[in-house]
Amino acid sequence: MVDGLQVRDLTVNYHTDDGVVRAVDGANFDVPAGQRLGLVGESGSGKTTASLAILRLLRHPARVTHGAVWLGAEDLLALEPEALRALRGRRFALIPQSAMNALNPVLSIGAQLEEALERGARLEGKEKQAKVAEWLEKVGLKPAHARSYPHELSGGMRQRAVIAIALCNTPEVVIADEPTTGLDVLVQEDIMALLLSLRRSLGLSILFVTHNLPLIARHADRLAVMYQGKLVDEGVPAELRARATHQHTRDLFDNLPEIDDAKLWPVGVRAEAEPVIALKGVSKAFYPNGFLGLGWGTAHQALSDVSFALRRGEKLGLVGGSGAGKSTIARLVMGMIGPDTGTVLYNGRPLAALGGDGRKTMAQAVHMVFQDPYQSLRNGMSIRDVVAEPLRIHGERDDAVIERKVKAALEATRLPSDGHFLSRRPVQLSGGQRQRVAFARAVVTEPRVIIADEPTSMLDQSVRMEIMQLMEDLRVRFDTAFLFITHDIALARHFCDRLIVLKDGRIIEEGQADDVVQRPTQDYTRRLIAAA
Repeated sequence: MVDGLQVRDLTVNYHTDDGVVRAVDGANFDVPAGQRLGLVGESGSGKTTASLAILRLLRHPARVTHGAVWLGAEDLLALEPEALRALRGRRFALIPQSAMNALNPVLSIGAQLEEALERGARLEGKEKQAKVAEWLEKVGLKPAHARSYPHELSGGMRQRAVIAIALCNTPEVVIADEPTTGLDVLVQEDIMALLLSLRRSLGLSILFVTHNLPLIARHADRLAVMYQGKLVDEGVPAELRARATHQHTRDLFDNLPEIDDAKLWPVGVRAEAEPVIALKGVSKAFYPNGFLGLGWGTAHQALSDVSFALRRGEKLGLVGGSGAGKSTIARLVMGMIGPDTGTVLYNGRPLAALGGDGRKTMAQAVHMVFQDPYQSLRNGMSIRDVVAEPLRIHGERDDAVIERKVKAALEATRLPSDGHFLSRRPVQLSGGQRQRVAFARAVVTEPRVIIADEPTSMLDQSVRMEIMQLMEDLRVRFDTAFLFITHDIALARHFCDRLIVLKDGRIIEEGQADDVVQRPTQDYTRRLIAAA
């Protein structure tokens, strides 16, 4: 047998009350020693089921019905549980998707690393502490982080800690399950560079499971594309893009716009349009140790002297990494918080001049669509009630008016408006349908501004483009201004009229989208473009 991982004719069925569903249908692929294979597919394609089957972590009602998974001379699917446990963490390991959920919140990073090291060679006292420090440094953390708890680390730092825990016993094969989801593009590139470095130094075989085709296409040796449970294409990324044999693979790459392609959506704002929202010299600090609104201790300066205007019907992109200040701007625009210095204006009037009605005015004028459609919609409510809630909050009590506006909003977002769909729950919908419901909920009150906070980052590639087109359709239909918050400068360049690049709470670059991307003046902007 060759070194690395070999998957042969892997077949997984889900046995349900409605019959048998074949989730993985005879998958065959290899991950040779020192190689990285990207297992790519959209939600429901079978990629996660296949990776869990390899690890023997499937739960009822899923069951492997056929196939073999070879790790050297060992068939992982045929091993007894005790023998399998002896291999986990030593010869093969998992880097899970959500670092915050994967880490134990009540144990320090060092304690969790020590626990993982106990699966390998026996180490005592100072030797174990030295090994913990060594691995923290290998993944770009400091030995002092051994005393840190997960909530004290950034998302990228938590992911590095999870990688150290997975690799500290130098396994032969690692399955990385969406390890960069939710991280900004520069942190994603850092994590991928780290995995590449560790792959070379440790001779790792890496199976990288993801729906992020742009990222993995830049870094994988080979791609394997799954569709409806089958492996439909495999090859070197550049060759697959040029000569894909399956239509689904071609569709995936067609929905992957390059940053320098012809602009997909036209500039929509009229030059004479008046500003709806404006920030003038706005600064905002937060005090981590604040109590009852009284700031004390060391301040975190979230925004410093930020000024810009958003005109009616305009698409303005706020681009930057985590901690750049994008979410603070969103909260200021919605009237949820006020600036420390400077002014936020709505239709030329300072929010402070609106008095006690300022928050109510902004709640009607501005609506936010959040990043994760699985968390932002309440599963206990019907679709009718989810979309109608803003109307009721703003005082509408006429059931006939509510019904009419809810149906109009659903039709505007290209969703069914019949009684059956209205009675369904969000849990019964796909991710793309949920995000459409979120936009229906946003437009039902016909707001002047929609803040779209990473509205596509949790969605499949093909669905992302559908949602972006939906936003353009809503802008045209309602003349709504969009504040598009993202770390994906390529997508922002295609969609937005103008771009603002934020870093550490300051605007470092601003201009027409094409000008910012084609003639960047700041190194940070160039790094965002290189990572797109």
